[in-house]
Amino acid sequence: MYGFPVTPSKPRWQSKTYSINLAVIALAGAELKLQFLQPFLPVNAFLLISFLLPIVNSILRENTDRAVGMDDFGVSRSNRVATVVLLGFAAAVLTALLVWAPAP
Repeated sequence: MYGFPVTPSKPRWQSKTYSINLAVIALAGAELKLQFLQPFLPVNAFLLISFLLPIVNSILRENTDRAVGMDDFGVSRSNRVATVVLLGFAAAVLTALLVWAPAP
């Protein structure tokens, strides 16, 4: 429309930013219970994560070649919403299990 080349969007599961964020969520949840990083760090692990994650996200965002799209594979909007809700619920359950699991 404006003379810019249009590149097709990619599905969310191909996004490096989403993958990094999911990995950080999982590792932060594990760190909360297991304390496996803190003995090796001179600062609070969560402070380090909260400082570094926006920087990493910005670098990944600047180096992207395609946008993340919602209209992938002809999936309907209701199915996409259901998928996002299900993934959010799964993340909440995983976090709850990590937080309330008995200490080793």
